[in-house]
Amino acid sequence: MSGDKTRLTDRSSVSAAEIILVISVFIICIIGAVFLPIPPCPDERARRLLTDWMFNTGTLPTGNELETVIMPHGFSYALRPFLSAIIGVVFMKLTSLFTDSETALIVASRMCSVLSVTVCSVFCLKIGKRLFKNRSSALVLAASVCFLPQVLFLGMYQNNDSLSLAAVCITVYFFVRGSGDHWSWGSTAGFAFGLGLALMSYYTIYGWVLAGALFFTFSVFKDKEIPRKVSFFAKRAAMIGGICFAFAGWFFIRNAFLHHGDFLGIAAEKDMREYLRAHGVRLYDYVIPQAQGKTLIGMLTEDKAYFIKLTLFSFIAVFGMMDILVPKMLYKVYIIIAFFGAVLFVIFALLRGLDSIHKQVLLFMTVSVAINISLHVIHSYTRDYQPQGRYIISMALLMGYVFAYSSDQLQTLSEDKLTFIKSRSFFRIVQPQYAFIFIWLVLCACALTSLQYMI
Repeated sequence: MSGDKTRLTDRSSVSAAEIILVISVFIICIIGAVFLPIPPCPDERARRLLTDWMFNTGTLPTGNELETVIMPHGFSYALRPFLSAIIGVVFMKLTSLFTDSETALIVASRMCSVLSVTVCSVFCLKIGKRLFKNRSSALVLAASVCFLPQVLFLGMYQNNDSLSLAAVCITVYFFVRGSGDHWSWGSTAGFAFGLGLALMSYYTIYGWVLAGALFFTFSVFKDKEIPRKVSFFAKRAAMIGGICFAFAGWFFIRNAFLHHGDFLGIAAEKDMREYLRAHGVRLYDYVIPQAQGKTLIGMLTEDKAYFIKLTLFSFIAVFGMMDILVPKMLYKVYIIIAFFGAVLFVIFALLRGLDSIHKQVLLFMTVSVAINISLHVIHSYTRDYQPQGRYIISMALLMGYVFAYSSDQLQTLSEDKLTFIKSRSFFRIVQPQYAFIFIWLVLCACALTSLQYMI
């Protein structure tokens, strides 16, 4: 099979461009964390109910406290994994040792998101350096993901979506590494950590956990270098299960203990809503499509496919409380770039072929994203109508992979085959990777100017 040889080991050196990219992501997110106001950020008010409760009481919420219940939705995020809130409280406690400034505490509560997107940039670079022949393609992957305007926006305020994206990036990196080093103990432990972090971030990315378990199994049994596969798999699977349980098991056991065996908190959420209705509170469920008698297809297609359009737009960039859009032309440009990137990917994949690791990674990410999108649609239809792109933000990693692979193949093709182009020095002067990154950064800068309407 043709195609580039997969990078199976990290390169020890770190380029100046990589350092600049990571630092730039951190600086942009921390600036946003300082200047974005409260509450015009989706979900932050609801998340702050938890951080404020824990900061003021020094205890973990159970989900039964009315002070942590989100209105008019009628439930508490304490019933769902809230690791991001716990991390936020840790930063708030540390900050409170030096100042009681409300602004400083707000910034501290947002540090989990700031660091999560920064971690994404680091692991995207690590993924790219293992997957692609040309080192600059790793920059394409990291830039595509972390300089998507919505990703940067998620890195500026308190939410679970940024943490979920970090968990996905960590999981994919260790999957690539594990597939390359025949699942060493270190790679297996890192993979398990990524899955555990995913379990503690957001239910919407649990498809990544399921797909991760399936593709780990496939990778082990497909690897010809691994002897006594059943025994090998059993030991590694036990390690993954043990780490995931140690990392996330406490939360679900606690939920089960507090809510009569309801470890996911679904029944407890329903009970809280019934309690509030009995006390005359009008809840959000009056706009849930299923409760209105609509069909799933009807929800997706009504009002000129409003649900699909708003989800897509807010995956790219919608700020404020889902009320600040960037210029319409930018959405068109992003969609056109994504379309041509996908076309190039398909062409190169068909003509040059994908090696084993690329096939596994592509299938892993595609299946995970498909489950993620399906869960988002079903959840919006049955429980909480939310046409927001942040719920499918993990798709950014798959998008970045497509762009990076296409640019990597273009660069390789120009060096190996297109001698008539090479002789004119076109690709040596304007390399596809750097041209793409420049365009992507310009688009991101243009989109972020719309944040001025929030400040």
